[in-house]
Amino acid sequence: MPNHVTITCTLVTPSSPLRSFGDWLQHRAHAVLGVLVLGHYSYRFFVFYWIDNGSGSEDIDMGFDSSSGENVWQLLSFAALHILLQISSFGFWIPRKRHPDGFRIYPEYRAHALLFMMRSLVLVITALCRKASSEYKSKLSSRGMLWNAVVVVGNMAIVDLVSKYFSSRGESSSTIRGLRAPDAVLFIMSSAQFHATMNCLLTTDRASVQIAAMAVVQCSSFGLTLQRKRIISKEQGLFLYTFVLYVGMTVIVDDLMKRNIFHAATFGGNIAAILRMNLSFNKYLLWTLACVFGFVVCLHGDDSIAVPIPMLSRMSTLLVLISALLRFWRKGIAFEEGWRGKTPYYR
Repeated sequence: MPNHVTITCTLVTPSSPLRSFGDWLQHRAHAVLGVLVLGHYSYRFFVFYWIDNGSGSEDIDMGFDSSSGENVWQLLSFAALHILLQISSFGFWIPRKRHPDGFRIYPEYRAHALLFMMRSLVLVITALCRKASSEYKSKLSSRGMLWNAVVVVGNMAIVDLVSKYFSSRGESSSTIRGLRAPDAVLFIMSSAQFHATMNCLLTTDRASVQIAAMAVVQCSSFGLTLQRKRIISKEQGLFLYTFVLYVGMTVIVDDLMKRNIFHAATFGGNIAAILRMNLSFNKYLLWTLACVFGFVVCLHGDDSIAVPIPMLSRMSTLLVLISALLRFWRKGIAFEEGWRGKTPYYR
């Protein structure tokens, strides 16, 4: 009988101690990063609400008040935490298809969250770099608006490519419209995204605006994780998202009011939402026109244009609310029934 040597290998199987330790380490690392990121946001919002607004100064900017280069290094040290948190989430297994109720993290959402977080992070670094230049004090130059447009539209194109990839796999789903909630609520939630994009175009030298936008993206993912673990209910998750959105919007509104462009920015966001969601206006043409509008707004503000911008702002807000109510009425679905999932939604 011929001699032979048998070589055995220990594989890292799903049930092996090595794999179990790796999973444990990944979960703990992700949890630690999450706690650090939440702590960072808590500090920034504390500075905004209790120190910035209480000091009488407009230059504290959530603690990024210096025009020196150390601000950029300060942010980069924190940026690593935010990026690592998003990237570490890709190591977790999640269902390829979205949960029927919509209130769960799914692969496409995870990719979009990373891209939108990176958009805001790039604009934060841009804002801090602009602090050293008087060119960007409260007003955007043509060069500044062009850079903002490149960041926003470029990010939009990458997001569309990611969506196309998941659509080819049969795994694509609209982030907001895929939620199981009344259409009127979904319309208002979607319109908020248009305002977020508009404010990205209008970013000048205040980092706090995009820090708030980053908080909305990452805290929303945190809320969905809590729902997946059944720590909070769907209703509580939606309340958490609404609360984070409100907190973020207060920072944005504060910036727009100080720059005297609140009504103009509101009008631009409302019209963008109406044109896109009601009339299916081409997305890229829409935001190209929004860039031109944003540049005019930053040059002249609310009160320096012959057009009565405050009145147009209120009228466009009313149109958004009417559009939401019409969606609710046309579907013929009561709020309570839609919320509790007793009837299907048709879109």
